[in-house]
Amino acid sequence: MTKTSLQFKPRAVLPLAILALVFAALVWDVATSVSYIGKPFAGFRFEATATVSAINSASWPGIKAGLAQEDRIVGVDGQPASGSADLWKFVRSVPVGTPVHYLVENDAGTKSVTIPTGVFSIADWLGTVFPLQLIGLLFLLIGAIGYLLKPDSQPARAHLYFACALALFMAITNDYDLT
Repeated sequence: MTKTSLQFKPRAVLPLAILALVFAALVWDVATSVSYIGKPFAGFRFEATATVSAINSASWPGIKAGLAQEDRIVGVDGQPASGSADLWKFVRSVPVGTPVHYLVENDAGTKSVTIPTGVFSIADWLGTVFPLQLIGLLFLLIGAIGYLLKPDSQPARAHLYFACALALFMAITNDYDLT
């Protein structure tokens, strides 16, 4: 009977470290995004540049009011808005349900849109944020399984790194639109 012993393989440190870091990023993304549930919400998602995000629900008031991907918010209730910090500050300063007047620029010109603030619900999170997080976790699992089955295989390591990059992209996508 032969005895197998676990041996330290220096080549395994980098793949496992990357795997752990990406997993930590996904956990951080979930924890951060869950904190938005129950908080004031503009009625649409927007990016750091105050541009309407591609990730929105058709049932949200902003989309129903005519906002579209790549519309840029340049004013809020008569005040200039230059980025997401200005939008978040204003949305969080008014009571939920308050109609907010946005000045919007797009390729067609400038328009004014009025959208009531709301509350970001668990249904909103499940419908727009969680799917990307789940896809990121699945990418990570697929990469990890391939690597763990053949840890000495260069293609398995390359697959792990690619899967980790995709998983990290999923986490960054959510963070970009929610902060």
